[in-house]
Amino acid sequence: MLNRLLRTDRDERGSIPIAIIVIFVLTIALGSMMLSINGSLELTRTDQNRTNAFQFANAGIDQALYRIDSATVPTTASGSYVPALSGSRVVSFTDAISVGSSTFSIVATKTPATQDRVWQVRSTGTDPSGRQRLAIATVAATSLFEEGFFTFHQFYLTGNQDTPVAYHSATCPTASPSCELAKPVPGALGTNSTFEGSAATTAAFVNDWTSFRMYGRATQAAADTACDSGRCGTTPKVVAITDQKAIDTPAIPAGVQGCPYGGNISNTAIAPGDYSCGNLTFTGMITVSGTGNARFWVNGDIVFASGSVVNRNQPPSRVQLFQTQQAATGGNLCDAEVWALLYTPSLAIDCNGSHQPKIYGAVVADYHSGTGNHFDFHWDVDSIDAVGNGKYVVRNWRECPPGTTDC
Repeated sequence: MLNRLLRTDRDERGSIPIAIIVIFVLTIALGSMMLSINGSLELTRTDQNRTNAFQFANAGIDQALYRIDSATVPTTASGSYVPALSGSRVVSFTDAISVGSSTFSIVATKTPATQDRVWQVRSTGTDPSGRQRLAIATVAATSLFEEGFFTFHQFYLTGNQDTPVAYHSATCPTASPSCELAKPVPGALGTNSTFEGSAATTAAFVNDWTSFRMYGRATQAAADTACDSGRCGTTPKVVAITDQKAIDTPAIPAGVQGCPYGGNISNTAIAPGDYSCGNLTFTGMITVSGTGNARFWVNGDIVFASGSVVNRNQPPSRVQLFQTQQAATGGNLCDAEVWALLYTPSLAIDCNGSHQPKIYGAVVADYHSGTGNHFDFHWDVDSIDAVGNGKYVVRNWRECPPGTTDC
């Protein structure tokens, strides 16, 4: 009996180290498991914080888009909104909004500052943990001048051609010959109708322009045929676009003023601003004072009187004309020199011989016709970004590391 008790005691004493080892191993395993779980939770929290911060950064892009698209970009600061001005124009703004302990801050900048169509937006989002992410996007409207010269109806070309030439008004506002870009100029002519002309003129234009954009053509063959009965060359020179281009005149902005001088502007300097006119006539030498742009919304005819000179040696964007198609005859600009952006879908450019206008800038017109040496047109490449249709969308949306300028 005693021996049996002694053996039992020895057996129990031998199991104690085993139990201690088992408990130790289990403790280590449990600790490792807890460390693994805690690490996974930490990674999850970090990823969630990053996601939350990026969502707030995205909210800043949305806020900037709303401001720009609704034209809620005042020239005076209000709350967290702070604009930066060039003359009387907003060229950038900052904004910041807090939601609880989360925030997003916005920096929106016109790119380049001389136009209203393209903005770069940078938005930094911060979540409650302090984690930050940066979203960068381009907010842009469709250009009114996708082509250097566009007609809704016939585009007729004839005569000996020394132009078109292309230049950048931002670096060469006087359009001097030394600034002319190499041909073919980096842009297109466009029409909803057809290109017509003499064989020699068509050949010259094929050589001088990068492409011919033919709207309302279901097939490439139809586009080729519409470009001077196939003489414009084959793709990619001629570009077929299925839908016809519609009139897309920008909305009249808030605070528009009445037409200066009752719409008869003669030998004077126009103050920068936005104007609404019935009929509009320019006579003599016309300039724009200061550094801003003079923009006109015209419900009737636009006439540049014979011999008139408008905005000479200045960027064409300083004079912008927007016309509806309600005009009776559309107006006239024969024998005039015009440095402007002409979104004039009622304007018929129909001049003969030596009475051709000199046009610097970009044009949307009803049609172009006439005979003799003509089409004295100097395309300002910067006009592509000068004016949009006022309907903004977000493009090239991307996530970047905080503190960077781009990625």
